Parts: sequence; structure tokens; C-alpha cells
Amino acid sequence: MSTFGKRLKELRSKKGLTQKELAPFINTTRDTLANWEVGRATPDIESVKTIADYFNVNTDFLLGRSNIDYKLTDMITPDGKEIVTQDHKNPEIAQLLRDNGIKKLQLMKGYSLDDLKRLVELGELLRNKRTGD
Repeated sequence: MSTFGKRLKELRSKKGLTQKELAPFINTTRDTLANWEVGRATPDIESVKTIADYFNVNTDFLLGRSNIDYKLTDMITPDGKEIVTQDHKNPEIAQLLRDNGIKKLQLMKGYSLDDLKRLVELGELLRNKRTGD
């Protein structure tokens, strides 16, 4: 099974959909979808985009080029002021990111609060080195 096929099947299963139920939403047939999932066929780029949009993931994730399974735009509110995290139950993490102007949360998924504090410190060191402070 290809990375694409494996990830497609996982996403479909997470939504509780059968191949027959999913196929019309991504403009294909059940047979074609089954072939993609087992690696007997590969979708064209437009189909990959359609699938990514349907599951709200990025195409790199589907194609196995990234393990990040969500889009950056889903991590920031439309007004750009508040960070929306999958770990939103931990207000300390959200506050640390906000306080340091970190909006590219895609890179922050899965880090602990201590890890994020170290990343902020590293960023400050690099910024100081660049500016000569």
C-alpha cells in the first residue's frame, strides 16, 4: 500500500465513511478509490487537491512528503489575532505562542510547553546574534 493509499484510507476511516460514500464527494468512483487505497492506481493532481480539500489536509501530507496533517490556515482565526491549536486545552501553550508572535503553528504541533519555551529562547538567541545584541 502506498503512503497516499494508506493515508487516504486512514482519513476515510476516521470520518466513518465507506468507499462508496466517499467517492461522490471527491468526484470519483468506488472502484477507483479502492484502487488508490491499495496502490494499484495513482490519482491525478486535481484529484489529490480535491481529496486534500475534502479532508482539510495539505497535499504534502497525502503524498507522504510531510507528517503534518492539517493546513496552516486552520490554525489561525480569520482575523489573525488568536491562535487556534489542536492543543487548545492548554492555555499556557497558546499564550506562549501569542506572546512571542508565533502564528505558524504548523511547526509547533506536538511540542510540550517546555519544548516551546526552549524554541522561543533559541529564536531570541538567533535574533540577538543577527542584530548584534
